[in-house]
Amino acid sequence: MQLVCSPILSRKDIDALQRGYRNRPALVRKPRLDILLGSPKEVANELGELLAWLVASRHFDLKVAVVQDGFGQEIYHEKLGIFEDDKGYRVAFT
Repeated sequence: MQLVCSPILSRKDIDALQRGYRNRPALVRKPRLDILLGSPKEVANELGELLAWLVASRHFDLKVAVVQDGFGQEIYHEKLGIFEDDKGYRVAFT
C-alpha cells in the first residue's frame, strides 16, 4: 500500500516510520502480523511495531505532501476513503 499524507504526524508514528525505513533487514526477519490476533487494547498498544514492520517489509510506503500555492500557503487537504473487497469487508481511512 502506498499512502500520501499531510505533514502532520504524531511523534509515535514518525518514530515507527523511521524504525521501519532504517532497520529494514532486522525487522523483516520477524513478521509481526501476529499483533493483529490480540485484543483491541493489545493491538492498539502495538500499532507502532506493526507500522514499522509493514514499512520494513515493503507492504506500506508513505509519502508526505507539502504543497504550496503561489502565495506560500499550504494547499494540501485531508481526504477520506473506503475500500471494500468482494466479501464485503471494508477498511476506511482519513
